[in-house]
Amino acid sequence: MTNWKQLSEDDAKAHRLYGVKGWLLGILILMALGALNSLVTLFTYSELRALYGAYAPVSTILSILFGLIYALIALAGFLKDSRFPAYVIQMLYVTMVVAVINSVAAGVLAPVQAGKMSAIAGGLIGLAQGGLLIWYFKASKRVSVTYFHRVRADE
Repeated sequence: MTNWKQLSEDDAKAHRLYGVKGWLLGILILMALGALNSLVTLFTYSELRALYGAYAPVSTILSILFGLIYALIALAGFLKDSRFPAYVIQMLYVTMVVAVINSVAAGVLAPVQAGKMSAIAGGLIGLAQGGLLIWYFKASKRVSVTYFHRVRADE
């Protein structure tokens, strides 16, 4: 268990790790771009239908829903909302579960082998990404300073 030293808002803002910079900025930009990318499914539905068959509508709806949620979460991150790390971690857990369910369902229902392999690879990539991001948000000193206004007691 880590012991924390709470900082005032002014002390946190003066800390060298405060702010949306570095890896955190990259993650937020990727979240925002991912949210925009989810809207692409509206324009590529015919390709999704060919790849996933009857499962395409479910995949499209999930993609758009998750894209909108991630856009709101990314906005909270840019606004430095103290609830942002909790939102991200909770959403990543949900995303990981849905990635597994989605890859199994699409893997079974996809009419072509390419759709099955794409679904399985997507599920595995989703699990790996989710795990790495959860670790980052729990271990990051920048996240602790920026959103929780705290540093480890031994620093």
